[in-house]
Order: sequence, then C-alpha cells, then structure tokens
Amino acid sequence: MSERDLEIVLFGATGFTGELTAEYLARNAPSGTRWALAGRNRAKLEAVRGRLAAIDHALSELPLIEADSTDSRSLGALAASTKLVITTVGPYIQYGEPLVAACAENGTDYVDLTGEPEFVDRMWLGYHELAQRTGARLVHSCGFDSIPYDLGALYTVERLPDDTPIELSGFGQFSGSFSGDGPNAEQRARSRFRVRFLAITPSARLVTEVSGGDPGYGETSKMLAESALCLAHDVLPETSGQVTTAVAMGDVLIERLQRAGITFGVVDGA
Repeated sequence: MSERDLEIVLFGATGFTGELTAEYLARNAPSGTRWALAGRNRAKLEAVRGRLAAIDHALSELPLIEADSTDSRSLGALAASTKLVITTVGPYIQYGEPLVAACAENGTDYVDLTGEPEFVDRMWLGYHELAQRTGARLVHSCGFDSIPYDLGALYTVERLPDDTPIELSGFGQFSGSFSGDGPNAEQRARSRFRVRFLAITPSARLVTEVSGGDPGYGETSKMLAESALCLAHDVLPETSGQVTTAVAMGDVLIERLQRAGITFGVVDGA
C-alpha cells in the first residue's frame, strides 16, 4: 500500500458509541498517529473535536471529513485517504454496504461493530474476493457481540494440545443499561461482563474466563479502537479479505486488550 494521508478514520464519530471510540483514541492512540473524524454533519464533528481537545489540545487540529453513508462517491474518497476505516454507523444492513465496497475497492482495512449475521454473510458474498485482490482486511463484529467469544475460544484452545479433539462450550453474564442516548458514565461504571469457556478433551478439562467492564458501550468502544490500532500499527499475519478478529489479529489483539484492562485467564484445569 502506498503512503496515505491518514492511518485511521472514525466514521460515525458523532454518535454515542462513535464519540466514546473517539475519546478512547484520544487517550490511547500512539503519539503521531494520523487519524480523523468523519460524518455527514460538520457542525457536530466540530463539537466532538472540541470535546476531544479538552483531553489533548493538539486534537483541536484533528482533520474532519464530511461523508454520507448514502453517498458512494464521498465514501470512496474517504476510503482512499486512509489505511483503515472504523465505522459505528448502523444498522449495518441498511447503511453499511457502500462503505464496505469502498474499502474493498481501495485496499483499505475496515472494522465495525455489527452483530447482524445477514449483513456479514452478504458482505462475504459481495466483497471477500475483491478485498483479497486489493489486500483489504474486512473485520466485522469488533465489539462485545463477538470479540470475547472469538478471542476467548482462541485463548482456550491454545492452552490445550492441538492433536486431540476438543469439546468447547461457553456462556456469558453481563449487566448494563441500554437506551437511545446511551447510559451515563456512572451507569457504565457499574456495568460488567463475564464469559466462561469449558473445554473438554479425552485427557483434560479446562475452564477459562474473559471479563471486563461495561459491555455495551465502554468495553465495546475499547475493543473497536484497539482492533483498529492493532491493524494499523502491529506486526500481524498476512491476511486479506473478510476475516475474523482471531484470524486477523489473534494473540496480538488479546495482549492489547489485556493491557487495556480486559481479563483473559484460566479459572480451573490444565
């Protein structure tokens, strides 16, 4: 990929989860990361940028990109300007396809928060082969809907012999608040999640756990942002096309999430 002006663009930055993701990037993106905010309303983007400047004054100069999910031309220009796009604009089945298409066409990495199986299936059918040809990595479901389960399963089976059958099951528990404007900071601080896995082989039994804070918003925006930073900055296996978080990032993303406060651990067994 030739050098592009930007490394990460956050599309949908003015929504509730989008702004939480922007705040996480403001606090945690490595110094010198070239990133920008994108959305259809410049005034709202400017307001978000103003709030980010209170975290880091240098972000008062953060680039803003006007783009609309219904305008393929603007999305093509957005995708061509950056190495990676984060999108929080849903429902993805209604608004997501033009951006996936633009990223696949331009060889631009892509991450989202979708929990919509039909959307994921359609994007595989429509853009996987194109993304393989251009080198784009299309990584759906980079939030609570998938990452604890996908990476938790990987973490578990990696601790067992790879030459034996494994029966793996899991269950999750979580507390949280959900509404149109999103829960406030105090409500998010009280929220938690825990996902446990039970792996059984002919000779071993293993219980593992992935746990963290507010699943719906706080930890979801963290998982999304760390997925983007991982793809943008880390040394990873060479992949392309539509790939899962485990295939695209695997243990490198697990290590990032652990440093960010999400726990992966063995509860019982070998």
